[in-house]
Amino acid sequence: MLERDFAIAQTTPGRTFAGAFDRETSDAVGVLDWLDENPNDGKPWLGLIMIHADRQRQGLGAEAFEGLADHLRRRGIFVLREGVIESNAAGRALADRLGFELVERRTMKLASGEQSILVLERRLDYDGVATGDP
Repeated sequence: MLERDFAIAQTTPGRTFAGAFDRETSDAVGVLDWLDENPNDGKPWLGLIMIHADRQRQGLGAEAFEGLADHLRRRGIFVLREGVIESNAAGRALADRLGFELVERRTMKLASGEQSILVLERRLDYDGVATGDP
């Protein structure tokens, strides 16, 4: 499935699929996927943070996200959205830890059936100071 997502990301303008690597060993530990601008709302969206099961609960997801947030801030992007299936407790817990806040709930038809989706948003501070929308 990740290979499929990577192939799609390469053909989608403004979509980036990147690896997360251990600083000491350079081993791949996960992936991130984001969209610079969602055509539905004009905002950047986080599509995925996935850390290998053996490396979870070590702060690597948060570290990868902060690297992405820094990258986006340098590009003048100061807000990021993501969608989490409401029943995905682990996804919601990570979003909460990363400081995402609920913007709205939507119902969507997915491959798994109709699901309640939480639209979450995170303002990207710089040095702890909140910034305005670009």
